Order: sequence, then structure tokens, then C-alpha cells
Amino acid sequence: ALPVMIMLSGQPAEPSSVITAGHLVETLDAFAAKNHGLAPIVVVPDQLSADAHNPMCVDGALGNSATYITTDVVDYMTSHFHVATGPRAWAIGGFSQGGTCSIQFASARPDLFSTFIDVSGELGPSIGDEKTTIDQGFAGNRAAYEAAQPQAIMAAHGPYEDTAAFFAVGATDGRYGQIMTANSAAAAKAGMTVTRYVSPGSGHDWTTATNGFAHGIGQFYPRLGLSATVQTP
Repeated sequence: ALPVMIMLSGQPAEPSSVITAGHLVETLDAFAAKNHGLAPIVVVPDQLSADAHNPMCVDGALGNSATYITTDVVDYMTSHFHVATGPRAWAIGGFSQGGTCSIQFASARPDLFSTFIDVSGELGPSIGDEKTTIDQGFAGNRAAYEAAQPQAIMAAHGPYEDTAAFFAVGATDGRYGQIMTANSAAAAKAGMTVTRYVSPGSGHDWTTATNGFAHGIGQFYPRLGLSATVQTP
């Protein structure tokens, strides 16, 4: 039985972007070569439904993205593959919008995910300005919008007993660097074990995603039961 990692693209993008631009297969092959062929089972689902669409990883008028990831994808993986059980065996990660989804899901469902990788994620779910986001994504319900923000989720569900969080950002990405600082500080305050990584010389781009995925996966190899020590990319 092997652990599972759910990896998510940014938006606009498609699942294949994680494989091609994010170099995920090369990263996993390198870690497997160092660890007796062991690697997690990785699934890259489409949380968007279309490249430019953004249901914001909640259930709402724009799509039931939360149910799709945390129920449909999880049920498919457990019924089709020999997967390990328990939250320690499940991790979720992503870049940009996918990073936002990762902190949303892991914060809200510590019973399912005990590990997440947030590379250049947003402060919270958004499709533009706040009014548009609330009107179109939350049917005008401000309370639902506020409750869906990662920092609100962490405040509501903390303190966390066994959640490990990996945050990454590009060194030249000032906007998302500030967001990473804020969300990672909130995660630490909520009791999560937090690791931060800054990708040298890159911005809000797939170089940051590639480096962030590699360092995050390496950080969590022991936690996933795949290695006795933290791995370097």
C-alpha cells in the first residue's frame, strides 16, 4: 500500500501542466531512484473543469469542486489502487489557484489530509474583486465567502494535532510572497508544523512550481513512509 498525493494546477491551466511545465514525473523518478523505487501514487485531477474556469474549490454555483476533490477523487483512488489509509497517507498540493485549494482542503479536512504543499497560493478563493467573488461564487453570501478563507478555516478547526504544511514562493514574487508570509504564519499559529521555501530567481511561474513541488515532496518523503530522512531534489 502506497501513500497518495493529489496535485493541482493553477488557473488558467490544465492538469497536464503539472506534468509538463511542473516536471512532476522527473521529480518523482529522481526520488524513487534514491528510495528503492518507492514513490507516492500521484493523481492530477481537474479541479477547474475548463482552463479558464475557477470554481474556487468550494461547492457553489460555479461547480462542486470541493466534493469532486475530497469525495469523488478520493473514492476513485481508494477503489482502484492499493493505497495506504489514514490522513498520514494522504497529501495534497498545488500551484497558484491549486495551492489555494490545497490549503483550503487540508485545513478543512485534517481527517483526510495531514500534509499539504502550497506553492504561490492566493490569500483565499477569488475570481477577481471581492464583490464579484461573493456574488458569482457564493450566491451573494458574504458569511459563506468569509468562512471559506484559509485563515478562517484554520481558526475554526485549530489547533491541529498532526498537520504539516509546506509553503513555497518565488524570490521575485512580491505579491505572493506577502501572501505566503501571512498564510504560513496563520498555519503555524493554528498548530501546524510549517516549512517555508523560497525559489531563487523565479517569480509567479512554473519554475517556482517545479522547485516548490520538488522541495515539498522531498520534505514529506519520511512523513509519507517512503524514506527515513528528508530528501533533497
